[in-house]
Parts: sequence; structure tokens; C-alpha cells
Amino acid sequence: MTSRASQSKAETRGATLLELILYVALVAFILLAATSFAFELSLTRVKNLALEETSRNARFAVSRIATEVREASDINIGSSSFGSHPSVLSLATASAPTNPTVFSVSGSTLNITQGAGSAVALTSPKVEVIEFIVTDLSTAGKTKAYRIHLRLRYANPSSLQSFNADYTFETTAHIQKADGFSI
Repeated sequence: MTSRASQSKAETRGATLLELILYVALVAFILLAATSFAFELSLTRVKNLALEETSRNARFAVSRIATEVREASDINIGSSSFGSHPSVLSLATASAPTNPTVFSVSGSTLNITQGAGSAVALTSPKVEVIEFIVTDLSTAGKTKAYRIHLRLRYANPSSLQSFNADYTFETTAHIQKADGFSI
């Protein structure tokens, strides 16, 4: 009878200290992995938002410049500067309210000024213009073509690595009214 009583006590006994430590360690490992995953997911989201903002600004600005160049009647060579940062691009237009149309960098913002109007930012305050270079690719007496090079960086005042985003966009545009093919 004593052997049954001692056997019954052994079966109802709780977990050992070693089992308890293993369970706690396993739960801690799972919580650490889940927290680490959530943190990395958050950093990836922030990085993607910074890249998206930077690329959206670059695409919009370069597209607007290319459109204005195509619609211009000529380039104001004396008022423009080519080949170095920050370039200035001054376009002569047929419409008096928009003549001249000037693209320039002020501080870290790319601006457009049309006619006697005030400068309007083409890039948001969330990005900084690192390079704005316009290169004259024209050939004498032929097509007036210009390469627009724009490099933007996400404004990162806290210098966090996850907010670093840099985007370079280039395109070439030509003045269609001076290409010899326009009607």
C-alpha cells in the first residue's frame, strides 16, 4: 500500500524547475522574435515612405521641366547657366504671363517662376535638392536639346538611417518649336 501512495504522489507532482525555465525561455524567445520582426517591418515601412516621397518629387519636377521646355519658344541663354549645380534654366515662352519661365534652386528647393509671378516650389519641404544640372546638348542650327539631371534626398533632420533616401532622375527634352519639324 505504501508503494501505491508514493506512486500516486509522483504522478500528481508539478513541473520541475528545469521544465519551468525551459518554458519561460521558449516564450521569451518567441516574444523577442515577434518584437524584432515588428520593429524591422516598421523600419521598412518608413524607408519605403521616404523613397516614395523622394521619387514622386523627382518625377513630378523633371516631368514639369520637360513639358515646359517642349512648349517653350526658345531658351534665354544669357539668363541660364548650364553644366553645374545649381543650374538655372530660363525659357522664353509665347505667352506674356509666363514669359520668362525660370527653373532655379533656392536653398534646397527647386522653384519655378513664370513671368512676373512669384516663385512656386516644385519640390516638397520633405526633400532636398542635391543636384540640379541642365546640360545644353543642342547642335548649331538644329535641334535645341537639353539634359535635365535632378538628384533629391529625403530631408532627414534626425539623421536616422531608415529615413535615408536618395533619388536621381534624368531626362532629355528639346524645344519642339525650334526643331524644324513643327508646323
